[in-house]
Amino acid sequence: MFWALVVIVFLQFFTRYFLNNSLDWTEEASRYLLLLLGFVGAVTVARKGGHIFLEFFYRFIKNSYIKTLVIISQLFCIAFYGYCAYLSSQVAIKITQSLISLPIPKSLIYWIIFICFFLMTLHSVILAYKQIIQPSDELAKKLNAQALSNQG
Repeated sequence: MFWALVVIVFLQFFTRYFLNNSLDWTEEASRYLLLLLGFVGAVTVARKGGHIFLEFFYRFIKNSYIKTLVIISQLFCIAFYGYCAYLSSQVAIKITQSLISLPIPKSLIYWIIFICFFLMTLHSVILAYKQIIQPSDELAKKLNAQALSNQG
């Protein structure tokens, strides 16, 4: 998806500035590819458990409280991703338009976004389960090591 975006943006640049005749579909295609690339990237980050969190606080809280805070945070992520998946499915159901310059239904874009949010929800559930069964001290050491490795 990234390389398709690179090729389309280069094609857009080349036709606009060198041929003085821009292709109409490249702008719309690059816009939606960039949007989808962001959501697919978010799934990858959710799978690795690498979304931004306030690691500063974890360094000053007792290990027994860290696990509770991490699990509550993960439950909020699950609720947020699940709700966003629901909303994107509702938009995909209701939208009937096609893209302006390409014969692709807009609902396809929102269904892909729904799949991405669903996968983020699923990976967050798996991560929450792993954090629940992990001992508090081990989880605290892992978070502190992650916080220290992200500083440099």
